[in-house]
Amino acid sequence: YFGATAGASTCDTPCEPGTFSLEGRHACDECRAGTYTDQQGQPRCQPCERGHYQNETGATSCVACPLGQARRETGATGCEDCDLGTYAGTEGLAECVLCEAGRFANGTGASVCDRCAPGSFAAARGLPTCDPCTLGTATGELEQERCTPCSKGWYQNTTGGDECRYCGGGYYTADIT
Repeated sequence: YFGATAGASTCDTPCEPGTFSLEGRHACDECRAGTYTDQQGQPRCQPCERGHYQNETGATSCVACPLGQARRETGATGCEDCDLGTYAGTEGLAECVLCEAGRFANGTGASVCDRCAPGSFAAARGLPTCDPCTLGTATGELEQERCTPCSKGWYQNTTGGDECRYCGGGYYTADIT
């Protein structure tokens, strides 16, 4: 509340939502960016909570961070894109989530993590790419954490193989030591 005129006997004019008035003031001020008030007669503005922002002054609410973005701090004026290997699949997140093993995010601002293709894997969480299967290993499945070594009598002589090949007649695989 504020007193708009000198010699007033009461302070009966409430500040509107989106504005505030400190004690002893004669006018209301707009909430600064990153803050808001949603009620009349407030002595201060509230900071936007984590995962939300407000980039305008005089706000009556804050906006949830969109998909692919997050914000850890309160009182934010914007959100930040998720880093490589992370994603934000729902609005209003305070922190981006690490991609699971077998998945990756190779760009910033991801809202989903992609699945590793057959012949590739992601062994840990939070990776920006999948690695190809090494010589002597393969995987024909999507979203793998590792490639499987070829069994005796089978081989894979290229990287990124999605299946092991059978040794033809007159050939065999030597034990790897």
